[in-house]
Amino acid sequence: MDIRAMLAEVPLFGQSLDPEQLDALATKAKAVLFETGTRIIHENDSGTTMYAIVRGTVSVTIEDTAGTRRVATLGPGQIFGEISLLTGLPRLGTVTADGPVEAVEISKEMLRPILEGAPKLYERLGHVLQKRQGDLDQIVDPGFWAQFGRSRENLATVMRRNFREAS
Repeated sequence: MDIRAMLAEVPLFGQSLDPEQLDALATKAKAVLFETGTRIIHENDSGTTMYAIVRGTVSVTIEDTAGTRRVATLGPGQIFGEISLLTGLPRLGTVTADGPVEAVEISKEMLRPILEGAPKLYERLGHVLQKRQGDLDQIVDPGFWAQFGRSRENLATVMRRNFREAS
């Protein structure tokens, strides 16, 4: 698996990181395999990792007043866990492998040195996350993003605080 090529295809990284930063992240990121039925992420847990799917699909479910509800199926080239990793908020849903899944795992500790070396990345990452807002509004309460205000600078501030608190 070419982890660097995979990361370059993920908008969160491909649109935010320069080639040198992509190289640095790719050398730290790791390939992981999940068996059918594995719960990769649990709703409301804290999260310090995110994943980019290489092969296979995962189901995203949330708990609400109606019970457990499937809200998305994600496949190759898609990511999950990034909101919790970047903002420090609890996981928004449960992610379960539908079959064998191959993914790239990125942890907060892998990302921290890249962010420390290029503080402007917080704004770029915030901008990419805001572009995902429409997709996430369909899955999560549209009011979710209101806690960050309207500007990506607010989201960037949340991310900076999240990465500093764990230092």
